[in-house]
Amino acid sequence: MAMKSYPPDFAAEHLPGARNVPDQVSAELAERVAPDRAAPVVVYCSGPYCNRSKIAAAAFVRLVYADVRVYAGGKQDWAQAGLVFESIRASTWDRKASWNRPRASIPTVA
Repeated sequence: MAMKSYPPDFAAEHLPGARNVPDQVSAELAERVAPDRAAPVVVYCSGPYCNRSKIAAAAFVRLVYADVRVYAGGKQDWAQAGLVFESIRASTWDRKASWNRPRASIPTVA
């Protein structure tokens, strides 16, 4: 499941089927957007220089998700490949989440 880690522009465009998550993922939010901790979770943001996806991925690792990856190219790579985006009218996300940043290594996918 793809997770978009840049909530302000999620409504305008995101990868098809992506879920909207902030970079500070709470346990409650993670459970809502990805209840199966064994399923793959791929987090992305605007492009290769955006660190939000790495921060969100680290949160999923801390919450004991088994297969967490970062789509390093993010929206920029997706657009350059000529792939389509989805959009919605409004988005909501948990602004109150807080956590400590772990020092886990997160796999990166190209």
